[in-house]
Amino acid sequence: MDLDQWLKTKNKQLDDVEIELDGYYFKGDPFSIKIRLKSFPITHLIEDSMHAYRVYEFINIKRPADVLKYIWIEIIQLPKYFQNKYESIIDKKNYRFTSSPDWPEGFIPFNEFDRFSEWFGDDTEREAECWLLFREGEGFTEFCSTLFEEVLLHQGKLRENTDVIIQEELRLIDSHSHRYDYVQTPSCELTKPNYETITKPKYSRQYYIKLRELLNQESISSVSYRYPIDYQTVKLFCDQQIVRRNEKSENAFEINILDDPKEKLSGWGCIINWYFEGLCIGDLHVEQSIIDSELLQKYIGSNSMSPICFLHLEDVGDFQNYRKNIGCAWVLYTQKALE
Repeated sequence: MDLDQWLKTKNKQLDDVEIELDGYYFKGDPFSIKIRLKSFPITHLIEDSMHAYRVYEFINIKRPADVLKYIWIEIIQLPKYFQNKYESIIDKKNYRFTSSPDWPEGFIPFNEFDRFSEWFGDDTEREAECWLLFREGEGFTEFCSTLFEEVLLHQGKLRENTDVIIQEELRLIDSHSHRYDYVQTPSCELTKPNYETITKPKYSRQYYIKLRELLNQESISSVSYRYPIDYQTVKLFCDQQIVRRNEKSENAFEINILDDPKEKLSGWGCIINWYFEGLCIGDLHVEQSIIDSELLQKYIGSNSMSPICFLHLEDVGDFQNYRKNIGCAWVLYTQKALE
């Protein structure tokens, strides 16, 4: 669909828009610029934010030009002027790139392509002039405005979302106390066509229901967990910490995770203790990997470190002083003395 057709569509979708610009060199020879504007990264960002991921990044879109950071240009046909500039980046000959950028083949970020063109009065290259006239024209302005209106619509829906973490992050943003407010260049991810979000649940619905049930127990005031990290699992931990903090509960909730710190999970205003080795301590231990049985036996058998219960995805045997309960897609071990 070309730009004119897209603008005339009543229910505009964030979709591919084909652009074909024709121009002439000074000697009268014709040239064409044929590209596609691909705005699927905006869709990815909207969907992620609705799952409490990349919320700050999404809310930080505050003007029409901000949407351009989330648009790819797919190259169909370029005149030599643009082709040479594109290849200088791909071949690492552009001073701004010390290595070939990790872009999909035949793709370039909109803002990178836009840098190829500047006004130089009578010395402006004809290809650059052709692009700039389009770039500054009413059609392109309306295109940006339409995408921005779509973003504003979903920002409004995000604010109506009752998710605990979303509301907490919005509170931090609105009060200018979000940790990213003090980062010089906040994260901006131009996702690729094969993007796989980390928010996708790795385990069954029954498993997450059981985990939430355990976290809601007053006797559980801390949790331990280790790699590989599952986004939905950590989100449930942080949900619990925020709820107890908001209720000013005397039984605060401590989160201990064995893994490298995850910057992408740092915008929720939660305190997570990251560890680099061994097994960290918690009233509830959540295990989702194949663990060394000797290490687990030592951990479970230690009087000072023994968790009240630990949740596994599968049956990993029997442990002294623990009762085993096998459910649907989960296995729970609970200290007998505490039952």
